[in-house]
Amino acid sequence: MTKFSIICSVVLFIVGLSFCFWKLNSQDAKYDTKRDMAHGSPETGTLVYAARNVAAGEIIVREDLQEKQVPQEKIPGSALGNGASAIGLKLKYGITKGEPVSMFDFEKPPWDVPVPVVYTVRDIADGQIVQPEDVEVVIVGAHLAPRNNLESTESIVGRKAKSKISQRTAVTLEDFE
Repeated sequence: MTKFSIICSVVLFIVGLSFCFWKLNSQDAKYDTKRDMAHGSPETGTLVYAARNVAAGEIIVREDLQEKQVPQEKIPGSALGNGASAIGLKLKYGITKGEPVSMFDFEKPPWDVPVPVVYTVRDIADGQIVQPEDVEVVIVGAHLAPRNNLESTESIVGRKAKSKISQRTAVTLEDFE
């Protein structure tokens, strides 16, 4: 065999092999498209977006965020997939309405800082006047403290509950008249 015939044989072999791979991949793509149309695309995920403009330094509340189902390939690696994980966190950087929210947008929460929090000892009925034995101060990690945290019972003893408050609930001034 001559060099020319060997080279031609190798080239034809590579071209044939490339064609086979291309044909197999195109058939797989058709199958995937038909499967997705029949069963819905399994490759979607939840992405958390800013529901409004929120300035740096503000604490995130539920109304600041919205969740959407988007194709998995459009979700950035650092993006939040669950809005509840950001509620109560302080923004390090401002977020703009419609932009995806990332854990990098937040200050690191002070997990280990102890904070006094007022909790109910027993259920408090709607309209009931709070007695000293109805509440107590418990020391918890700062991430568990409500946004408008009370650090002592003095400001709520003798006040009337706006609605029923369950036992072992952290309370704030907004819970009372």
